[in-house]
Amino acid sequence: MCYFRIVKKCLTFFLIQFLALSSYAQSDDSLLKILVRNLSKEGKYDFIDDERDEGGRIVVRIGRKYGMLDRYYREIAPCIYDGWLQFSDGLAKVKVSDSVGLIDTNGNIVLQCRYKSIGVDPHLPINRDSSIVVNDFNKCGRVDRRGNIITPLIYDGLNVLTDKYIEVSINGLSGIINDSNDVIVPLSYISIRPFLGGNYFFVRTGENLCGIIDERNKVVVPIEYEDIDVPQTNTYFIPMQKGFAWGVVDIRNNKTVVPFVYERLDATDFHGFFRAHAAGKEGIIDSANRKVLSNKYHNIKMLMPGFFAVGDGLGRNVLNSREEKILDNRLLSLTMNDEYLIISELGDRYQVIEINGNQITPLELDRPFKLVDGRINFEPLPWDTTTKSTGRFYDIKHNKFIRVFPEKGKYKEVASFHEGIAVVIDADGYLGYINKEGKEIAPCIFQEAGIFSDGRALVSIDNRDGYIDKTGRLVIDTAYFDGETFSNGLARIHTQSGVGYILPDGTKKILPVFEGGRDFRDGRATVMKAGKWGVINKVGKTIIPFIYNDQVVFTEGLAPVIRDGQAMYIDTLGKTRISIPDSITDRGWFSDGMARVASTEKCGFIDKKGRMAIKPQFEYCTYFTKGVAGYMVSKETEYKTDERYGLIDKTGKRITPPLYREIFFSPKSDLIVVSGTYGYGIINRQGKIVAPCVYEKILPDHTGSGLFAANLAGKWGFINKLGKVAIPHRFDKALSFSEGLAAVLKDGRWGYIDVKGKSVLQFK
Repeated sequence: MCYFRIVKKCLTFFLIQFLALSSYAQSDDSLLKILVRNLSKEGKYDFIDDERDEGGRIVVRIGRKYGMLDRYYREIAPCIYDGWLQFSDGLAKVKVSDSVGLIDTNGNIVLQCRYKSIGVDPHLPINRDSSIVVNDFNKCGRVDRRGNIITPLIYDGLNVLTDKYIEVSINGLSGIINDSNDVIVPLSYISIRPFLGGNYFFVRTGENLCGIIDERNKVVVPIEYEDIDVPQTNTYFIPMQKGFAWGVVDIRNNKTVVPFVYERLDATDFHGFFRAHAAGKEGIIDSANRKVLSNKYHNIKMLMPGFFAVGDGLGRNVLNSREEKILDNRLLSLTMNDEYLIISELGDRYQVIEINGNQITPLELDRPFKLVDGRINFEPLPWDTTTKSTGRFYDIKHNKFIRVFPEKGKYKEVASFHEGIAVVIDADGYLGYINKEGKEIAPCIFQEAGIFSDGRALVSIDNRDGYIDKTGRLVIDTAYFDGETFSNGLARIHTQSGVGYILPDGTKKILPVFEGGRDFRDGRATVMKAGKWGVINKVGKTIIPFIYNDQVVFTEGLAPVIRDGQAMYIDTLGKTRISIPDSITDRGWFSDGMARVASTEKCGFIDKKGRMAIKPQFEYCTYFTKGVAGYMVSKETEYKTDERYGLIDKTGKRITPPLYREIFFSPKSDLIVVSGTYGYGIINRQGKIVAPCVYEKILPDHTGSGLFAANLAGKWGFINKLGKVAIPHRFDKALSFSEGLAAVLKDGRWGYIDVKGKSVLQFK
């Protein structure tokens, strides 16, 4: 009888699961497969990493052994390894006891765990079978990606120098072999290093003497010098030390071209010039020992051939090769680009100077820039000539700003529609606007661009804020340090004088006389004056005096404030409605008739009469939304704190146990997006599962469209309020629906679809 009951319970459980899954199988068979696979793994692992690697793989652990799942939660590496698994270039090092091996992204063993150490050769391109340096506890060698030995394991040390040469050592002596294991330089030196493309080698012997040999092992510079400064640039003129003096030798004929009379010579980045040290000062000489700069400077730096930055004890100057001063400034940073010198004075002002010393820019600039073909790029980019330009330039030859516009319709990203208009981003990162017909109403020229509200959108040009209308016209000039979106018909702006508010036509409705402020809401805004917060109305009249220590933000007619150290809630007339006892250490805004409060590091809720509706008992709580809130329970594991969320009602009763890693409410939806152990799902406010946690990502439905953008198996689609697939998973990226349209990316092209999945707008 007991056996029969057990069998009956099992059959009932699987029947319920089958019924719950049958609807998914009809719309998306892959979802059923993933769900069944994941259900079979519940409780299998002691630890599952929250973060995926670049390939979407996830590290898992059973006991003290590690393994890995792929992006679809299939086990690709069993939990048998003693270290964390991290893939690089398609391979991951794995360890069993003290031995190391390699596996590929499918979990296949590339190298058995028998080596002491493994290193992938960084010099060979990825599209070749890069060599792998291995150490089997006694000797080093190389293997390929299939584990085949390509350099015998006979060396004490092995270092891949280039794609041609490999340094090897035995019994403390080093030599060079090539990729075919042919001996290029016998094991004769204590150190060896190639230069000039590997045609020459710097060598040092056991007597601690240096010399130079060629690739045929012929000595071209006798091994009789104490030190050699091998330059980074391709030159045959090499500084060397003999005794206590330095000189320069032409290694092609072993001829001394600069006599050995200097305290130090170095050629790093000097393109045929040498920095000469004598009597504590620096100068510049050329390869014929001709003086270029006198020996009287400090910290000489070559900007480009023939131009040097020098220190003279007072600041930094720029000299040409005739020792003529072309700039006399106390510079902190500088660089040179063909015809122009870019300088930074005192670290925060920038100029462009012609090499001959004429100043080209008529103004000083307050941020970094980059010089490209005689034009200043104002994007704060690194100082390199390969960075793609952003398109907005100052033409230094013609003294004017110019903008190179991208081809219309080519956008790197698009956003959701608000008031019928959406923000778009071009390939250079600049922002513009389109309407629902796909027409570009404002080109991509803005550094920042906000959504439309009250017919206006906040935009930023040259780090100054202004506003455009729905035709793309700049109706309020970019004259403000900072601006905010219009709310209640007014927008908050920041000027040198302070914070104020303007109308949609740009008129200053409330003068900028405040030290801080927030946006208008329900006809009121909290502002700061003389370090205290109060409330004004839409004509700037004070309706609650400036007596509070924190912002006076009303929700549901009440605002939490502190006055003279006493916490309370006040109403919109400034009258105290709830007094907060000292035992309450934190209090929040009201939402759904409840306000979150904290006491002794525990979270609870009060109602609008100040009664403790839910005693502080939770580690953390979200705000109430439509009768439910989230609560959090944490658990310390071996490696991290595991935080899980569940749902409570307004009595504090737990609707669900703490099962979820994240929880996302939306005031316009009755459904809640959650993140579980294996992915994202959806539950209702009774805690029942609408969509199981098998998705890689689900976006909350903040607009109340009834559709949720969801990522399954690397593709985006949409599921409805019943958890069924409404629009198949066929997109590379998707945003939530807004105003009946959702932005989607497919095959590198952005567009918009309607709620039936039909394409209504597509870009090139």
